[in-house]
Amino acid sequence: MSWGFVAFAVAAASAAGGTYAQHEQIKAEEDIADYNEAVSRQRADATAKAMETETSMANASARRLKAEQRAILSKTGALPTTGTPLLVMMEQAGNIEMDILMQRYNRQKEIAGYGSQADMIAFEGAQASRAAKISTGSTLLSSASSLSSSSFKGTGGTKSKTASGSYGGGFTVPDYSKSKYTSKR
Repeated sequence: MSWGFVAFAVAAASAAGGTYAQHEQIKAEEDIADYNEAVSRQRADATAKAMETETSMANASARRLKAEQRAILSKTGALPTTGTPLLVMMEQAGNIEMDILMQRYNRQKEIAGYGSQADMIAFEGAQASRAAKISTGSTLLSSASSLSSSSFKGTGGTKSKTASGSYGGGFTVPDYSKSKYTSKR
């Protein structure tokens, strides 16, 4: 077996191993991006459910507070349907409603943030995957080019010299002095 063939086989195995490693790295990056995207979407869903629960609880609390106010006003003998008691109850109801709406707004911003984060993670994952695939293709083509140029040294129209100066196989340096492409001046 010639040393040239061994060198070619080692180079081919190295190229295949490097390409496989890059392929596995792409899969790992895609899996990580998919996982992080799913986590962000789950956070958004959990936040939406929490928002609905909080809103429901706040509405129930507001109803109880309004009922207590009416009961207190009724004990004093004031009519809750006219004058100052009515204005106080209306203002209190408006403040409660504003608090509930503000809580919902804050939760909706949080949900939108998680959704945007998930979209960005998905985009970054797709871009990283695309870049890695291009890099893998480039490595594969570069390796193939290297292999083809090294496997054809010493064949065809030129004789090659090894590092020791003798003709034959192994690691070769082309001898361009006897090439058929040399100028005939």
